[in-house]
Amino acid sequence: MQKKPSVNNFKSNAVWIFFGNIVFGFSQWLMISTMAKFGDVEMVGEYTLALGLTAPLFLLFNLNLRSMQATDQKNGLDFTYYFSFRFITSGLALLIVIILILIFEYTINTTLIILLVALIKAVESQSDVAFGYFQKIEHMKLISLSQILKGFLNIFCITIILWITDSLIMALFGLLLVNLLILVIFDIQNLYKNNVQRLNVKDVFFVIKDKKTALTILIMGIPLGIASFLDSLNINSQRFIIEANLSIEEVGFYSSITFIMMSGQTVIGALAHAALPSLTRQFIEDVKMFIKSVWLLIFIGILIGCSLILLAYFLGEFILSILYTNEFAQYSDIFFIIMIVASIWYLTGFLNVALMATRKFKFQLYVYLLSFIVTFVCSVVFTKNFGLTGAAFGLLAGMLTRLLIVSLILSRITIERKLTN
Repeated sequence: MQKKPSVNNFKSNAVWIFFGNIVFGFSQWLMISTMAKFGDVEMVGEYTLALGLTAPLFLLFNLNLRSMQATDQKNGLDFTYYFSFRFITSGLALLIVIILILIFEYTINTTLIILLVALIKAVESQSDVAFGYFQKIEHMKLISLSQILKGFLNIFCITIILWITDSLIMALFGLLLVNLLILVIFDIQNLYKNNVQRLNVKDVFFVIKDKKTALTILIMGIPLGIASFLDSLNINSQRFIIEANLSIEEVGFYSSITFIMMSGQTVIGALAHAALPSLTRQFIEDVKMFIKSVWLLIFIGILIGCSLILLAYFLGEFILSILYTNEFAQYSDIFFIIMIVASIWYLTGFLNVALMATRKFKFQLYVYLLSFIVTFVCSVVFTKNFGLTGAAFGLLAGMLTRLLIVSLILSRITIERKLTN
């Protein structure tokens, strides 16, 4: 019988995941900052557009297996099945990326950038499944150490290569090698040390043959995958709207600012997911404790949000000048709006993890679909009329919509659970 995690164990996991994701989130932002300083805003624009094309697709095909693993307290499926299933879906995502490249007839330089970013995403996707297993057994330290390694090595790699070659393609190739090495040498080896059987190519063929189980995963995972896809499109679609209405340079400025928010979400999301296994048990065994935990997450979310808004209001120009270049200081008003968006996004993220703990995965689709529609429509209309400020307000409208819907759904499910207890 598996030992029930203690409060101290939860605190230890939260500390590890917080520290690891601060390093990793900081490294994600620092990569953009390095491109802006060693390259130019156009390089940032090219990289973020490649992310805009690849990230939503991989999130769609990933089916958010990590959340399915973390909430699978009855051990319904062996880890090797999840890992092999992800290998197949990542291959499909890569194939779609190649098809899109051929359809849009990108230049050779842009094609190479997109392909390299897609391959990096494929490697990250396999690490993500390993993280799902570590999260399920509540060994957050292993997730944290992997992210710390990636964070430091990614920054070291991209800084040295850009400094020597001034080539984004060479820098991305270096990042691909770094992520692949960490997957093979660290993530997979730690799986073996924690009772996972040796991974084999034959496992992939077993998944293909076992159509019934694959269909079960698809039925559960498709709403989560589409939700993640739409969540990614919320910001990534804005890059294409800005490029169409303004310029690639404006994409670079806007993406650099929103990347600060996205780096923060890496930390906040990880903190929230650290609580997912415990929240799942509480929802099943003690709904009153579940409600108390949700209120604690809400309090933390509000505290973080207020801090970010105050920092952006009083120190916006200074922060942008330090993080990037003096040229960015003129966009402090955009930064202020984006920090309001970040505050709402982080709070909603805490609530959404509580919603996932109920395993009512179908609601994820409604949440992210409505949020994306509002963001997309408002961004198209507002960007044409108000430029980057309009894009920021479009994102704000979408996040407010998401907060409202998640709050209503979670309240309804919790009330129903209390009545059946």
